[in-house]
Amino acid sequence: MEFSTSYRPDLRRYSIAAITVILAIPAAQLLRPWIGQSVPPIVLAPWILIGAWYGGLGVGLLSTALNSIAAAYFLLPPFHSFWIAEADDRLHLAVFAMVGVLISWLCESRRRTAIRLESAVLDAQRLRTEARDHVRRIAETEGNLKCALSALLENIQKPAVELETFVQALAGYSCLACGAARIEPIDARRLFIRAIDEFGETLPQDAHVACDVPAVTIDGDAAQLHQLLRHLIGNAIKFRSGEQLRIRISAEERSDRFIFSVADNGIGMIPAHWDQAFALGRRLHADQYPGAGMGLAISRRIVENHGGLIWLVSELGQGTTVRFTIPRKAV
Repeated sequence: MEFSTSYRPDLRRYSIAAITVILAIPAAQLLRPWIGQSVPPIVLAPWILIGAWYGGLGVGLLSTALNSIAAAYFLLPPFHSFWIAEADDRLHLAVFAMVGVLISWLCESRRRTAIRLESAVLDAQRLRTEARDHVRRIAETEGNLKCALSALLENIQKPAVELETFVQALAGYSCLACGAARIEPIDARRLFIRAIDEFGETLPQDAHVACDVPAVTIDGDAAQLHQLLRHLIGNAIKFRSGEQLRIRISAEERSDRFIFSVADNGIGMIPAHWDQAFALGRRLHADQYPGAGMGLAISRRIVENHGGLIWLVSELGQGTTVRFTIPRKAV
């Protein structure tokens, strides 16, 4: 396969040299009634220009060589012989060869300049895209910090233990926002099972947890994804209703990504609160449940670090389903 992919483009380029000879000699033969029996090789120069313009230096030199041989054989007496009888004809052929080399060199210079210009344009576009991405991240981080500062000010009057929890969660979020994910192949099913097992003593005795995640390999940061699962499963346990706790973890495989779901039958929330649940320090049930209100915000940051999306669907009293995507290949 390596031979075919690298050889065929070169074969197409260098075939131009043969095409120039096939077209140049008949065209020169048609000029005999006006020029005479001895056709000067210089009339073949435009065909070399065509070959060098589209094929580069190598094709131009090959076209010059082939056209020189063809000119000696077909255009200069004695015809159908590589011997050139007249000294003027030999001089003309030498000048023709020099012109062909010059044309090839000029065309190659043009081609390389065009390649460098195209590369510079692509680099400029890439840098502009990266700059926009950095500006977006800075703006997003600034907005998050403002929101976090507002939440921090609101929490100043809270007990010291609760405030310390919030500060620690905020520090963890900042590390996730500034640090890059360390991508490695991960067994998704084993990752989910390990996260579930860590809640063994926390889960109610009658709880039912189903994990329908297949043994597939994903690219991601194992530590960050483990933290994500701890937040999602922990929320399902924390916000359970009076019924038997049921948690179902599943995965859908698409062509370019995996969609994971963590569904519970907990207290749920109204649709108007879906987006608010992902805000930094946002606690929808502050008086009833402990916590810093950072779990879903951290979860969203982890998913975005992997190039995915996260959202939830919930109804009050009907449980909550959190879904997030992980690309099949790291971005």
